[in-house]
Amino acid sequence: MLILLCQGAFPYAALKQSRKKAKVGVSELVVDRLMPGEDALTMRSRDAEHWIAVYAEMIGFKRQVLDRVLVGLDAVSNEARTELSEDVELIQAQMHRYERRLSFWADRAGVLNGAGPGNGEA
Repeated sequence: MLILLCQGAFPYAALKQSRKKAKVGVSELVVDRLMPGEDALTMRSRDAEHWIAVYAEMIGFKRQVLDRVLVGLDAVSNEARTELSEDVELIQAQMHRYERRLSFWADRAGVLNGAGPGNGEA
C-alpha cells in the first residue's frame, strides 16, 4: 500500500488508524500464488527453465535487500527496529515463497526432461 502524505491533508490519527488496517501479517500472505504467465501444468521444459531463472533472480534480489535491511537495523532506534522487524519478516516470507516456487520448477524441469518426478508441489 502506498500512502502519499501531503502537509495538512489529513490528521495523524487517521494515518495511524490507516496503517493498523494496512498491516499484513506473514501468516496472512497467499502462500504460493503464481506469477502472471506462470503455468504450473506446462508441458514445455523451456517454460520450467524460464521460471527457474526468474525465481533464482528474485531470490538473489531479495537476499541483497534483506542483507541491506539487516545491516541498516543496527543504525536505528529500538522503536524503529521493532517496527522494521515486520519488514524483515515480510521479506523473509517472500523469499521463502520464491524458494518453494524455484524448487517446484526444478522438480518440474526434471519431470519434463525425463529425470523423473521430484516432490515439488504447485
